Amino acid sequence: DPSAMAHAIETEQVLRGRSDDEILGWVHSVGGADATLEQAFWGMKEAFQAERAAGQSAVIRWQITTPEGECVTYELEVADGECTLSRAAHVDPGVVLTLELADFLRLITGCLDGVDAYRSGRLSIRGDVRLAEVLSDWFRERH
Repeated sequence: DPSAMAHAIETEQVLRGRSDDEILGWVHSVGGADATLEQAFWGMKEAFQAERAAGQSAVIRWQITTPEGECVTYELEVADGECTLSRAAHVDPGVVLTLELADFLRLITGCLDGVDAYRSGRLSIRGDVRLAEVLSDWFRERH
């Protein structure tokens, strides 16, 4: 989808080198945290590469903290070459990834390296760390 790809590139350009306050100001200007997260997770679902996750199954829970202090939960379930998305916690996850909204947006657009985020304490990983490591392979690069 060219428009989704253009949006991803535009988002990456908006985020690169910006402070948390600048990123959150941008989020507010484009409809707020809920709309931004919904779009981001649908983008991840669309970017899923079934052949790279062949024979694998996993539930990945993301817990994103908004500027208002709300924890928004999404789950991506990978099974039988499909990726399904749900908002809220439904099943026992293989891994839980927790981070602030600005860092989540940096992470999924390639502006923040997952290993660096984890080592610096910006990304919390509970559960199967190896699963967290292969996630980026399962989802196409967005730019």
